[in-house]
Amino acid sequence: MTKKQKHLTLEDRIDIQTGITQQETFRSIAEKIGKDPSTISKEIKRNRIMHPTSVKSDCTDCPLLKKAPYVCNNCPKKRTDCGFNRYLYYAKKAQEQYKTMLRESREGIPLNKESFLSDGQGLNPRHPEETKHLPYHSDT
Repeated sequence: MTKKQKHLTLEDRIDIQTGITQQETFRSIAEKIGKDPSTISKEIKRNRIMHPTSVKSDCTDCPLLKKAPYVCNNCPKKRTDCGFNRYLYYAKKAQEQYKTMLRESREGIPLNKESFLSDGQGLNPRHPEETKHLPYHSDT
C-alpha cells in the first residue's frame, strides 16, 4: 500500500496493469494501492492506448470495452485478430502521458505584452466615464 499521495506513481500504475492482467476487480486493485476504485477506472479510461484492427469490419470498438476493465489486456482474443479495435493499458506509457499532461498544463499561454495589446483587447473595454452610470445596489 502506498503512502497517501494525491497522484498515482509509476509503481501504482504497474500494480494496476498487473491487476488487469490477473483479472482482479477495480476494488481489489484500489485496496492494494490505497486509492478509490473510481480512481482506477478513470486512470484506465484516460490512459488506455488504441491499437487499430487490421481486419476491415463495420464495428470499430469491441462491445466488451463498455464494461470494466475497459481494456483488452487480458482478453482471450487479444492474440488473435478479433476484428475490433483493441485498447491496452501500459503502465509506462500511462506515466509518460501523465507527465506530459502535467508539464503542458503548467506552461501557460505564450503571449507577450506587445502581442496582447496589438490584438486590440485591453484589460477594461469600458471608458471610465461609463462606469459612473453602471447599475449598483444602494447598500454598496
